Amino acid sequence: MNDGAARDVALFTEAVQLPTGECAPYLEPACANDRARLRRVEDLLRAHENIGDFLEKSPDGAAMVSKQGTASWEKPGAGKSLNF
Repeated sequence: MNDGAARDVALFTEAVQLPTGECAPYLEPACANDRARLRRVEDLLRAHENIGDFLEKSPDGAAMVSKQGTASWEKPGAGKSLNF
């Protein structure tokens, strides 16, 4: 990672921990007059907000693991070897 990208990530990491109203007052002086950097970090923050909890729920809202202990996308017995 180059120094510019590392700085963007460092600014994002700090800003994402701040309350929403404190991000802009933190970022503007931290980015100095580098408007491109400010836009990149703001884009990262927006993407982070838009991610939401999509990894925590299945698309249909069902639990990811059924009562039988299999994931909702697996068929019961999947992955087990067959004995002939």
